[in-house]
Amino acid sequence: MLIASLSNANHYEFGIERFKGRLRFIIYFKEEEIACRKEDIKVLTSFFRSTGIGIFQGRIKLRSELDHIAVYFKGECLGSIAKKELETALKEIFID
Repeated sequence: MLIASLSNANHYEFGIERFKGRLRFIIYFKEEEIACRKEDIKVLTSFFRSTGIGIFQGRIKLRSELDHIAVYFKGECLGSIAKKELETALKEIFID
């Protein structure tokens, strides 16, 4: 499920999908998947409720801020997405 274009990010988009009981976070560049990260929903739930901490190691990193999540790829901040938008997307994923 494609969530949205990242704010301030030219041609980058961010998506989440359910994958074998976990979540798969995907970064797209011009509609082509360039990276993904799989994680358990319990870890993400506590992450979304926090502020000022990061999650994931490797090419994709997320940082929880007050009202948004900053998305990093290879150490570069690609942009951000509103926490409310992510929470809505997660609810839709688990309703299916």
